[in-house]
Amino acid sequence: MKPDVTTSVTEEVRLLLEQESFERWRKGQQLLSDGLVVVNNSFVFRDVDTNKADEYLALRVGDNGQLTLPPLIASGLRLNLDFKYLSPTSSLPATRSLDAAVADGTANLGELLFRVLSQTINHRDFDEVVWKPSLSQNVRVAARRMEVRQSLFRKRLGTSRGRAHGTSHQ
Repeated sequence: MKPDVTTSVTEEVRLLLEQESFERWRKGQQLLSDGLVVVNNSFVFRDVDTNKADEYLALRVGDNGQLTLPPLIASGLRLNLDFKYLSPTSSLPATRSLDAAVADGTANLGELLFRVLSQTINHRDFDEVVWKPSLSQNVRVAARRMEVRQSLFRKRLGTSRGRAHGTSHQ
């Protein structure tokens, strides 16, 4: 079974909306129906010319200023704020569904390899952790390599790591 990335992203966005920093920002906004609230896609504000992803999580504003989930994916923006409101009367960016973006992204992703220091995963038996969404089981351990099917939640990875210790599957 494939991990449900859309559900995981939607849950993380819901948690973001509950954060004090977002609530503080939102209080200063007058959100109109059919506008968009866009979330920055970077933790680093760039003062230099770099390649920043062109896609942002965005939430359509519904009736009474309520933000609708699941988020959309907006493109064609340049954003150096944590959150930005785009009025429905402005030139709104192109959007597509999160499902479509996830389907495109996972189709082009392949295997994503992470070289991880043993202190980072807190386990001296592994040199690397590979995110492998096509894996049929949650975890597969071979020699000093751990493959995980779902790595969206650190808590889940930690739980899987504990169960995987001492097992080896080829």
